[in-house]
Amino acid sequence: MSGNDYDQLERLKNNELDIALVSVGALMRWTWGGNLDNQEAAGNWQVRYPQTQTDNVNFANISGVSLLAGAPNRSAATSFVDFLYKQENQEKLGNFYKEYPTQVFAIPSDFLLGLKGAPGRDLNMEQIEEHIPQAWGIINSLPQ
Repeated sequence: MSGNDYDQLERLKNNELDIALVSVGALMRWTWGGNLDNQEAAGNWQVRYPQTQTDNVNFANISGVSLLAGAPNRSAATSFVDFLYKQENQEKLGNFYKEYPTQVFAIPSDFLLGLKGAPGRDLNMEQIEEHIPQAWGIINSLPQ
């Protein structure tokens, strides 16, 4: 076994684990991927989402995109990243992969929002603005 999310879910199903910390997207794909045994097992579990005391939501789906230094077609690569990040495309990808979109204005699928105990996506522009300087500080601290 490899120790990834799917391995943990299989071990949980086989009563080898009592608790597993896994990606929500992996859980959804594993559960609803067509295996009825997985659906039955997941139906017996209690899913908890990390939450803070301040706003009751502490869920982020971070998916990285890299561009190799010296990439031969940098312009096409950055255009592709821009394409992936568009609100409409994030909503489609999020729905397909059962993941929360990473674009802040993209709306999660009804499936995700319908999960018991799932955090919502109440957009608070003031909180977003407050964190922009910190985000730029992190970005600018990375080696060039």
